[in-house]
Amino acid sequence: MAFIDERRGRFGVQPICDVLREHGVGIAPNTYHVARNRAPSKRASRDEELMVEVQRVFDENLFVYGADKVWTQLNRENIRVARCTVERLMRHMGLCGARRGKAFTVTTTSDIRRHTERAKPNPPRSGHASYYTNPTQNNAPTDGSNCECLGVRLHRRHRGLVLPCAHDSPTDAKTSQPVGES
Repeated sequence: MAFIDERRGRFGVQPICDVLREHGVGIAPNTYHVARNRAPSKRASRDEELMVEVQRVFDENLFVYGADKVWTQLNRENIRVARCTVERLMRHMGLCGARRGKAFTVTTTSDIRRHTERAKPNPPRSGHASYYTNPTQNNAPTDGSNCECLGVRLHRRHRGLVLPCAHDSPTDAKTSQPVGES
């Protein structure tokens, strides 16, 4: 509904519905017009009334009441409403009560930096397989050994065979000679 409402002045309802139908969202123009002219549901009407009351109670109590206390206060005033309804409406309205606990107070500039800046990742260890696996990184070796498969070589060295690339032959990790030759 909102999508069509935003664009109907520029394109019209029928062309928008045609494009939506092409993209798998079938909606007929008549369906749009019927839904637009339909009276609001009982829940929507009640929500509009209750939002005014929830906002009033929240404001009167210095913006500290949470959903539970707002619900209690509304029921004291003989405004019968379910607690889950108050929770839903407060969430929809962006209201939340005060939270318990000590507030964090920044006293020095180093505290501000520590709590606002993200930690920088550690540089990779030299010889670590992930250090060589991306040949486009600036820290990759420039001697031609930055083959994608070098990471496989470093990772599988402990198994006895080194298989760096498809074009290389298998070598013995201990002697660095091709397998099968002595």
